[in-house]
Amino acid sequence: MILVNDFNGTINIEGAAQKLKGTFVIKFNNATIEVKGQTFISREVTSFEALPAILQRTLREKQYRELLSLEMMKELNINNTKQNYCGLKRKMRNGSAMDS
Repeated sequence: MILVNDFNGTINIEGAAQKLKGTFVIKFNNATIEVKGQTFISREVTSFEALPAILQRTLREKQYRELLSLEMMKELNINNTKQNYCGLKRKMRNGSAMDS
């Protein structure tokens, strides 16, 4: 911000001339202003921060352990399918499949 008090003259904002007469507060950002041969520069500097990798393993993931292997899960699925199929055949022989 620049305060010009009882000013009568021209200021340049980014090369564009403006005539002013009076007292003004000039608020500017990312610009260059010239008042009575004196240059004022305002530049915003942005800093970048490195972000962590998205697919990086966390400590929490290392705490998991295998409860059932893939082979064991397949075997359980096969056994359940066989049991359900045999039970259904038994019900059909006894005529009770239509009741349920």
